[in-house]
Amino acid sequence: YLMPYIGAGIQKFNTASGLTVNGDADFSGNADFGDSDKVQLGASQDLQIFHDGSHSRIAEAGTGDLKIGTSGGAVRITANGVTDDMIVANQGGAVSVSHSGSTKLATTSSGVAITGGFTATDGCTITTADNDPQLILKSTDADASSGPVLQLFRDSASPADDDVIGQLKYIGKNDAAE
Repeated sequence: YLMPYIGAGIQKFNTASGLTVNGDADFSGNADFGDSDKVQLGASQDLQIFHDGSHSRIAEAGTGDLKIGTSGGAVRITANGVTDDMIVANQGGAVSVSHSGSTKLATTSSGVAITGGFTATDGCTITTADNDPQLILKSTDADASSGPVLQLFRDSASPADDDVIGQLKYIGKNDAAE
């Protein structure tokens, strides 16, 4: 049924054929959608917001990027009902990723700061354009044990008696770039 037109908007509307609003629509209550029903925006319904029955989703269904912006200080991703930020992207500045309320990875003006250990599952290259050390192993432990420790660990699934355990290579170039 359609209630009479009152003021500048529709007061109550119920139809199986859909609703078209030309102009602004003001709501004073909830707009309830069932699972997999979508709020679709854009001429080709490119932006979609919905719940699929298991997960809530915001999707860019067209060919563009999904951009989240702010005119405030930061974009924050938090757990629902929890004040701990999972990801904070500051406008024009640092981005931080946290675990259980503690920042573990943060971008800085000079690079990346990691709090805690890290694991790399592929080869890594450190390149600098100066003669400063590229890698420093620093131990701040005050006991009498050795430290820092560089450990080379060959963890083969099929070790043999004549396997080479580790190697340090020194490689350089002469004045002919050889």
